[in-house]
Amino acid sequence: MLFDYIMKNKLNKAYDLVKNCDNDQIYSRLFSLAKHSKSMAVYMFVEDLLEKNDLLFYSQLAFDILTNPLSYINGSAQLAAYHAIKIMSYISNNGKYEEYVSKLRLQYNFNQRTVP
Repeated sequence: MLFDYIMKNKLNKAYDLVKNCDNDQIYSRLFSLAKHSKSMAVYMFVEDLLEKNDLLFYSQLAFDILTNPLSYINGSAQLAAYHAIKIMSYISNNGKYEEYVSKLRLQYNFNQRTVP
């Protein structure tokens, strides 16, 4: 049902299904949906959650979805870099995100300010 609401862009109804879940449940459900559907609509829903609740957790979930199940989609690396930089503003000395951004800087020849 969650996936149907996301795919039909009924994000308020989708939100109602996850609002009482803990972070582990939300992560598991949305990561699994992204993995099995391979749809950017799941990322869109995570972005909607991030707008409602600007939490580090949702940036981390967005990063993980973009770098794992949705990594084959053009532009996902740049979006993931955006989230990695945002995460780095919350957490200093976080090697996972710093390493990702460093690799992209070399690959795409951009600096931190030019990431979307």
